[in-house]
Amino acid sequence: MRVLRRTHRGLVIITAWVLALAGCLDDVASDGTTPRPTASVRSSDDGPTGGHAGAGSRGTEPRSRSGAGVPGGLGMRDPKGTTSGSRPTPGVMKGSAAGKPPWKGGVKAKVIIEEFTDFECPFCQRGWRVMNRVIRHYGPKVRLVFRHMPIVKIHPQAMQASEAAVCAQRQGKFWAMQDQLFANNMRLSRADLILYARRIGLDVPKFTKALDSGACKAQVLRDLKLAKKRGVTGTPAFFVNGFKIEGAYPFAHFKKIIDVELDN
Repeated sequence: MRVLRRTHRGLVIITAWVLALAGCLDDVASDGTTPRPTASVRSSDDGPTGGHAGAGSRGTEPRSRSGAGVPGGLGMRDPKGTTSGSRPTPGVMKGSAAGKPPWKGGVKAKVIIEEFTDFECPFCQRGWRVMNRVIRHYGPKVRLVFRHMPIVKIHPQAMQASEAAVCAQRQGKFWAMQDQLFANNMRLSRADLILYARRIGLDVPKFTKALDSGACKAQVLRDLKLAKKRGVTGTPAFFVNGFKIEGAYPFAHFKKIIDVELDN
């Protein structure tokens, strides 16, 4: 009897581990690399998984894996314009003219999504994956416009990361830099930023000079001013054809709103 009880307990423990592993694998398949939210982060099919308020607490944050690969995105574009890791979405274009908000999607898209985000915010990283899925799903029917909103009170490296993205934008590679920053959002030191610049093929001395001089900060400050004017109090925040959404909602939530806008 004792042997049977021990065997039964062993099977229960093994079963529990198998179920836990299956859950992690399911999350990797759907989200990329970030594990499921901890108990302090709410999650449902139609609710946000969290967000960061301008004066909020840091809370329990999922950590990202670092490295050259970019999980859950549209793939990395090399200097020749080819995409590694996944095929480009038909009809999707990218724009990153210096001084203007970068965008991707359809030039004549019926649905415009404006995103206010912080590169060091783990919930913004989740929003990055969701927005990549939106673009993959809808292609040129949707256009995503990026806005910077670093919350320096709780994310001390976020401002520098945003400036690095603007500096990359000046060389026509904002989106490649954005992917690097979100994929490695716990590694945003100056040395890391220079590493990412080299990785995506930027002119590194030119990038470093612009970053260190503060020449790229004005564009970030303009976005912060716009966020305040439009009543954005936390990240990530989205405006879908002017409809405000604050928090890291899942793809299904955005799909409901986008489908209604496309049908109107």
